[in-house]
Amino acid sequence: MEFIRRNSDYALRALGRLSAFPMGKRLTVKEMASREGVPALFLRKIFQRLSSAGIVVSRKGPDGGFYLVRDAGSIALRDVLEAVQGRVSISDCILNRDSCIRAERCPIRKTLSGIERRFFKLLDKYTLKDFCADNGSIG
Repeated sequence: MEFIRRNSDYALRALGRLSAFPMGKRLTVKEMASREGVPALFLRKIFQRLSSAGIVVSRKGPDGGFYLVRDAGSIALRDVLEAVQGRVSISDCILNRDSCIRAERCPIRKTLSGIERRFFKLLDKYTLKDFCADNGSIG
């Protein structure tokens, strides 16, 4: 089971790169894809989701590209994962209460639910700033 799928990995890499630049600095998907070695078409779809989630904004035209809406230190890892992957959950029984008839009285579900709450706290603790590209390697 993957908690962080390939699309989220690409999103974190590209957003980390973008966050290493001054606020408002725009980069094109093509630039980010080239710098991070990821497929541009796939990254474009990822950035459409990030834009819908309000993490980045796009600007068209000769000076166009994507830029972060807010400081990288205020964008939680969970925000990025859920924008790209959808709701994160460690088990289907927690994500979908109707997946099991024993959901209300199941000790496994109760334990997994507690683990998931702790996991969410970790995802909320780490921000995009933690994934920021090393300033020495930008270019």
